[in-house]
Amino acid sequence: MNKIILILFILLASCAPKKNFSLNDLEEIYNFKAKSVAFYKNKKKENAYEFLVFDNSSSLAKQKALQKCQNFILSKKKANLICKIKYIKITNKVETSLN
Repeated sequence: MNKIILILFILLASCAPKKNFSLNDLEEIYNFKAKSVAFYKNKKKENAYEFLVFDNSSSLAKQKALQKCQNFILSKKKANLICKIKYIKITNKVETSLN
């Protein structure tokens, strides 16, 4: 009886969703990554904050990256920041499947 409980506990613990993904893990899960940048209006070349988002759709990755940047600006109440998309790229998952 104790062995069955131990086995069930191990199975349940191992099936728990992983929460702390590294960038390499996310590169292998999703198809696209998008980076948005928040920079000050008066200093257009200097990036103040960067936001990286992964998704399976390029348009959704772009939208989520911009939304994350805009939410940051609203939450920090920094009206002198502007959000722009820096890039949308394919991830390692797509690159390796193309080879």
